[in-house]
Amino acid sequence: MSFLNRLPKLGRPPPFVIFGAVLGLSLLLNLVAIVKQLGLLTPSSRSYSYIGHDHPREAPIKLRTVNLALSDDLEHYFLEGRRAVAEWNALHPEGQGSVYLGDSTHVNGELQAPYHISMFHQLQCLNHLRSTFIWGNDEPDRTEHCTMYLLQGIMCFSDTTLEEGGVGAKKADGSVIAPANNNTHTCRDWSQVYDFAAENRKGWTDEQIELEAELSRGTLMADFIR
Repeated sequence: MSFLNRLPKLGRPPPFVIFGAVLGLSLLLNLVAIVKQLGLLTPSSRSYSYIGHDHPREAPIKLRTVNLALSDDLEHYFLEGRRAVAEWNALHPEGQGSVYLGDSTHVNGELQAPYHISMFHQLQCLNHLRSTFIWGNDEPDRTEHCTMYLLQGIMCFSDTTLEEGGVGAKKADGSVIAPANNNTHTCRDWSQVYDFAAENRKGWTDEQIELEAELSRGTLMADFIR
Protein backbone atom coordinates (compact mmCIF):
# COMPACT_ATOMS: atom_id res chain seq x y z
CA MET A 1 0.00 0.00 0.00
CA SER A 2 1.37 3.34 -1.01
CA PHE A 3 1.92 6.21 1.37
CA LEU A 4 -0.88 8.20 -0.23
CA ASN A 5 -3.31 5.38 0.23
CA ARG A 6 -2.56 5.28 3.94
CA LEU A 7 -3.50 8.96 4.42
CA PRO A 8 -6.90 9.54 6.04
CA LYS A 9 -9.61 10.43 3.57
CA LEU A 10 -11.06 13.90 4.12
CA GLY A 11 -14.75 14.05 3.53
CA ARG A 12 -16.78 17.12 2.58
CA PRO A 13 -17.12 19.57 5.50
CA PRO A 14 -20.53 19.70 7.13
CA PRO A 15 -22.83 22.51 5.85
CA PHE A 16 -22.63 24.45 9.12
CA VAL A 17 -18.82 24.64 8.76
CA ILE A 18 -19.12 26.01 5.23
CA PHE A 19 -21.78 28.49 6.34
CA GLY A 20 -19.64 29.62 9.27
CA ALA A 21 -16.61 30.16 7.05
CA VAL A 22 -18.61 32.18 4.49
CA LEU A 23 -20.25 34.24 7.24
CA GLY A 24 -16.90 34.95 8.89
CA LEU A 25 -15.35 36.04 5.60
CA SER A 26 -18.34 38.27 4.86
CA LEU A 27 -18.14 39.93 8.27
CA LEU A 28 -14.41 40.49 7.84
CA LEU A 29 -14.89 42.14 4.44
CA ASN A 30 -17.66 44.35 5.82
CA LEU A 31 -15.48 45.38 8.75
CA VAL A 32 -12.66 46.35 6.38
CA ALA A 33 -15.12 48.38 4.26
CA ILE A 34 -16.52 50.18 7.33
CA VAL A 35 -13.07 51.07 8.64
CA LYS A 36 -12.10 52.41 5.21
CA GLN A 37 -15.32 54.44 4.96
CA LEU A 38 -14.83 55.93 8.42
CA GLY A 39 -11.40 57.02 7.35
CA LEU A 40 -13.00 58.95 4.50
CA LEU A 41 -15.71 60.55 6.63
CA THR A 42 -13.82 61.51 9.76
CA PRO A 43 -11.42 64.45 9.84
CA SER A 44 -7.91 63.51 8.88
CA SER A 45 -5.17 63.68 11.49
CA ARG A 46 -2.71 64.92 8.88
CA SER A 47 -0.91 68.16 9.53
CA TYR A 48 -1.36 71.28 7.41
CA SER A 49 0.98 74.10 6.55
CA TYR A 50 -1.88 76.65 6.31
CA ILE A 51 -0.12 78.10 3.29
CA GLY A 52 -2.19 78.64 0.17
CA HIS A 53 -4.84 75.92 -0.15
CA ASP A 54 -3.12 73.53 2.27
CA HIS A 55 -5.62 73.83 5.12
CA PRO A 56 -8.62 71.83 6.41
CA ARG A 57 -12.13 72.82 5.36
CA GLU A 58 -13.17 73.62 8.93
CA ALA A 59 -11.54 75.30 11.89
CA PRO A 60 -9.84 72.82 14.24
CA ILE A 61 -12.63 72.78 16.85
CA LYS A 62 -14.41 69.71 18.22
CA LEU A 63 -17.91 71.09 18.70
CA ARG A 64 -20.39 69.65 21.18
CA THR A 65 -24.10 69.47 20.38
CA VAL A 66 -26.57 71.56 22.37
CA ASN A 67 -30.36 71.82 22.38
CA LEU A 68 -32.01 75.15 21.64
CA ALA A 69 -35.75 75.80 22.06
CA LEU A 70 -36.59 78.49 19.52
CA SER A 71 -38.87 81.32 20.60
CA ASP A 72 -40.56 84.26 18.88
CA ASP A 73 -40.79 86.20 22.14
CA LEU A 74 -37.19 87.33 22.43
CA GLU A 75 -36.27 90.39 24.45
CA HIS A 76 -33.23 91.08 22.32
CA TYR A 77 -32.19 91.59 18.70
CA PHE A 78 -35.01 93.84 17.54
CA LEU A 79 -34.72 95.32 14.07
CA GLU A 80 -34.03 98.91 15.06
CA GLY A 81 -33.19 101.17 17.97
CA ARG A 82 -29.95 102.04 19.74
CA ARG A 83 -30.06 98.95 21.93
CA ALA A 84 -30.81 96.70 18.95
CA VAL A 85 -27.86 98.10 16.98
CA ALA A 86 -25.53 97.51 19.94
CA GLU A 87 -26.75 93.94 20.39
CA TRP A 88 -26.45 93.07 16.71
CA ASN A 89 -22.97 94.54 16.52
CA ALA A 90 -21.98 92.60 19.65
CA LEU A 91 -22.59 89.36 17.76
CA HIS A 92 -19.32 90.02 15.96
CA PRO A 93 -16.33 89.36 18.23
CA GLU A 94 -13.16 91.39 18.33
CA GLY A 95 -11.34 90.62 15.13
CA GLN A 96 -14.72 90.04 13.42
CA GLY A 97 -14.35 86.26 13.59
CA SER A 98 -11.06 86.11 11.71
CA VAL A 99 -8.37 83.67 12.86
CA TYR A 100 -4.70 83.18 12.08
CA LEU A 101 -3.72 79.51 11.84
CA GLY A 102 -0.46 77.68 11.29
CA ASP A 103 3.12 78.34 12.31
CA SER A 104 4.13 80.30 9.21
CA THR A 105 3.21 83.95 9.75
CA HIS A 106 5.05 85.08 6.61
CA VAL A 107 5.40 83.52 3.14
CA ASN A 108 7.91 85.01 0.70
CA GLY A 109 8.18 88.02 2.97
CA GLU A 110 4.41 88.65 2.96
CA LEU A 111 2.27 88.38 6.09
CA GLN A 112 -0.23 85.53 5.84
CA ALA A 113 -3.84 86.75 5.64
CA PRO A 114 -6.27 85.49 8.31
CA TYR A 115 -9.07 83.01 7.70
CA HIS A 116 -12.68 83.96 8.36
CA ILE A 117 -15.10 81.57 10.09
CA SER A 118 -18.30 81.04 8.11
CA MET A 119 -20.64 81.44 11.10
CA PHE A 120 -19.49 85.03 11.60
CA HIS A 121 -19.78 85.72 7.87
CA GLN A 122 -23.40 84.57 8.07
CA LEU A 123 -24.10 86.77 11.09
CA GLN A 124 -22.57 89.75 9.32
CA CYS A 125 -24.78 89.11 6.30
CA LEU A 126 -27.87 88.83 8.49
CA ASN A 127 -26.98 92.13 10.15
CA HIS A 128 -26.52 93.73 6.73
CA LEU A 129 -29.99 92.57 5.66
CA ARG A 130 -31.44 93.95 8.91
CA SER A 131 -29.81 97.32 8.21
CA THR A 132 -31.04 97.24 4.61
CA PHE A 133 -34.60 96.54 5.78
CA ILE A 134 -34.52 99.59 8.06
CA TRP A 135 -32.46 102.09 6.08
CA GLY A 136 -33.00 101.02 2.48
CA ASN A 137 -30.80 99.19 0.03
CA ASP A 138 -27.93 101.37 -1.14
CA GLU A 139 -25.64 98.39 -1.86
CA PRO A 140 -27.61 95.94 -4.03
CA ASP A 141 -24.55 93.84 -4.93
CA ARG A 142 -23.74 93.24 -1.28
CA THR A 143 -27.38 92.54 -0.46
CA GLU A 144 -27.61 90.02 -3.28
CA HIS A 145 -24.41 88.35 -2.07
CA CYS A 146 -25.75 88.07 1.47
CA THR A 147 -29.12 86.73 0.35
CA MET A 148 -27.50 83.99 -1.72
CA TYR A 149 -24.90 83.25 0.97
CA LEU A 150 -27.53 82.75 3.68
CA LEU A 151 -29.77 80.75 1.34
CA GLN A 152 -26.98 78.32 0.55
CA GLY A 153 -25.87 78.18 4.19
CA ILE A 154 -29.39 77.24 5.34
CA MET A 155 -29.68 74.56 2.68
CA CYS A 156 -26.20 73.27 3.51
CA PHE A 157 -27.09 72.56 7.15
CA SER A 158 -30.61 71.30 6.26
CA ASP A 159 -32.27 71.49 9.69
CA THR A 160 -34.89 68.71 9.66
CA THR A 161 -36.56 69.59 12.99
CA LEU A 162 -40.33 68.97 12.76
CA GLU A 163 -42.56 71.99 13.47
CA GLU A 164 -46.16 71.35 14.46
CA GLY A 165 -48.94 73.26 12.74
CA GLY A 166 -47.19 74.05 9.49
CA VAL A 167 -47.00 77.52 7.99
CA GLY A 168 -50.69 78.15 8.70
CA ALA A 169 -50.32 78.25 12.49
CA LYS A 170 -51.74 81.34 14.20
CA LYS A 171 -50.57 83.36 17.16
CA ALA A 172 -52.87 84.43 20.00
CA ASP A 173 -53.74 87.70 18.22
CA GLY A 174 -54.90 85.77 15.16
CA SER A 175 -51.99 86.66 12.91
CA VAL A 176 -50.68 83.91 10.69
CA ILE A 177 -47.05 83.02 11.32
CA ALA A 178 -44.87 79.96 11.02
CA PRO A 179 -44.51 78.40 14.49
CA ALA A 180 -41.25 78.49 16.38
CA ASN A 181 -42.13 78.38 20.08
CA ASN A 182 -41.06 75.27 21.96
CA ASN A 183 -39.50 73.63 18.93
CA THR A 184 -36.25 72.20 20.23
CA HIS A 185 -33.42 72.06 17.72
CA THR A 186 -30.15 70.16 18.10
CA CYS A 187 -27.35 72.60 17.33
CA ARG A 188 -23.60 72.78 17.27
CA ASP A 189 -22.33 74.72 20.27
CA TRP A 190 -21.78 78.22 18.89
CA SER A 191 -20.24 79.40 22.17
CA GLN A 192 -17.22 77.20 21.44
CA VAL A 193 -16.75 79.02 18.13
CA TYR A 194 -16.74 82.36 19.97
CA ASP A 195 -14.26 81.00 22.51
CA PHE A 196 -12.00 79.68 19.76
CA ALA A 197 -11.97 83.02 17.94
CA ALA A 198 -11.35 84.96 21.17
CA GLU A 199 -8.50 82.68 22.23
CA ASN A 200 -6.94 82.89 18.78
CA ARG A 201 -7.16 86.70 18.88
CA LYS A 202 -5.03 86.80 22.04
CA GLY A 203 -2.02 85.53 20.10
CA TRP A 204 -2.15 88.10 17.30
CA THR A 205 0.83 90.33 16.73
CA ASP A 206 0.44 94.07 16.12
CA GLU A 207 1.18 93.41 12.46
CA GLN A 208 -1.59 90.81 12.25
CA ILE A 209 -4.06 93.15 13.96
CA GLU A 210 -3.26 95.89 11.45
CA LEU A 211 -3.62 93.51 8.49
CA GLU A 212 -7.02 92.26 9.66
CA ALA A 213 -8.23 95.84 10.14
CA GLU A 214 -6.99 96.80 6.69
CA LEU A 215 -8.66 93.81 5.04
CA SER A 216 -11.98 94.52 6.78
CA ARG A 217 -12.22 98.14 5.64
CA GLY A 218 -15.03 98.60 3.16
CA THR A 219 -16.41 95.11 3.74
CA LEU A 220 -19.36 93.71 5.66
CA MET A 221 -17.19 93.57 8.76
CA ALA A 222 -16.76 97.34 8.84
CA ASP A 223 -20.35 98.41 8.26
CA PHE A 224 -22.29 97.56 11.40
CA ILE A 225 -22.49 100.88 13.18
CA ARG A 226 -26.13 101.91 12.73
